[in-house]
Amino acid sequence: MHGTTKAELETLAALAMARPAGAKRWQAFLDGLANPHAGWHARNNGGTKVYGFLLFHWEVIRRFKEVGAPARFGRVTPISAASLAAIGAPYAVRVLVPRGDIEALARFSAAIERWHDGVLGAMTHPGHPMGDPRQNIQLLDFWRLHYFINSRFEQKLRTFRSSAAQTIPEVVAEIEVGHHARVPEL
Repeated sequence: MHGTTKAELETLAALAMARPAGAKRWQAFLDGLANPHAGWHARNNGGTKVYGFLLFHWEVIRRFKEVGAPARFGRVTPISAASLAAIGAPYAVRVLVPRGDIEALARFSAAIERWHDGVLGAMTHPGHPMGDPRQNIQLLDFWRLHYFINSRFEQKLRTFRSSAAQTIPEVVAEIEVGHHARVPEL
């Protein structure tokens, strides 16, 4: 079932790529992302979870970069640990993920998702709708936070992968096929 969500993101990116490069392309992507992003959150929060937090957002960031959307903000860099601490949301997720340990990877995903929810709460205030999945994708802070999370996820995927030669996309593909039933947890 996660394949449908992934295909939706691929189609969204392809439609955006059909637009002229620059603002029209990345804005088409961001505008088109509002419904899939909100839909993922609705399914994830009380509905039928089909695609895990880390995998879904990893795919979103992959497409965001593919269509050149970081240019909307000049460029996007991960939020710093110091900035997170300053808003009262220090990064404190301490889950080790050994090679091939899908249980540990699922624990890491659950822990970082809980941490993420707290960060969104700390970043949400009037005029700054970080808690609204239809709107937060238009904010630089959303992308900076998710770049930070994505970098932590990729670190864990490097320790999880079966060989040092595997690329991150190859590890993700292997998880989606070899651990298909666990995809909603990751």
